[in-house]
Amino acid sequence: RRELLEQLAAKEQRRAAEMEAGRKYVESLLPPFLTTPVYIQWRFDTSAELGGDMHGYFPLDADHLALYLLDVTGHGLGSALLGVTVSHLLRARSLPDTVFLIPRQFIATLVRTFQMEEHGERFFTMWYGVFQHSTRRLSWSGAGHPPALLFPGGHNPPRELGAQNPAVGMFAIDDWEQDETEIPPDSRLLIYSDGAFEIHRPDGSDWTFEEFVEFVSRPQTSDRPILDQLLDHCRLLKGGPVLDDD
Repeated sequence: RRELLEQLAAKEQRRAAEMEAGRKYVESLLPPFLTTPVYIQWRFDTSAELGGDMHGYFPLDADHLALYLLDVTGHGLGSALLGVTVSHLLRARSLPDTVFLIPRQFIATLVRTFQMEEHGERFFTMWYGVFQHSTRRLSWSGAGHPPALLFPGGHNPPRELGAQNPAVGMFAIDDWEQDETEIPPDSRLLIYSDGAFEIHRPDGSDWTFEEFVEFVSRPQTSDRPILDQLLDHCRLLKGGPVLDDD
């Protein structure tokens, strides 16, 4: 019995070490913060199980910046590998016949490339946008992802830049939608995965999306970034440092 317990303990230690190595590898792929020409910060917090959340941003040319966040269904190595694969293709811009400047065409290419039956029945949600510096125009296309929150000129309430299409991998269709808006100076844009608001409290109740929006819309009375405040609040609601989702 003692030998069996030691074997189980050793197995759990190996699993924990593998998960930590996977987490560090995923984090190594995330982009550095930006301070110019736009200011971008992010926070990434893994759950107890390695997941498939990835995000990034990169210039398409001197006047256009692409931004994205994707969330693969499920947890574990398979979900993480799919998220990493998609992110690698985006960073290298190696998807064939892809028009990165036009979000709906970009999403359509992803759909043709990542059908769920070819990837372990996994699909992913995604928000993808392209910001043009000279005109301050943002075009975006969402695939089953929670809406980005735009605070025009830094003011409340936010405008929801929602997902107009189903998740990538669920349906093989080519008719994808996108929207466009002007971004006023001093605006804030919050892009996030559902792990930021689907918090299960110890009493069995859930934090609602409306409560999440209300929290991030509060007037700032602290010098701490809202992202740090949000992460601390989620842990407080959960009743511990480890959340259910990335």
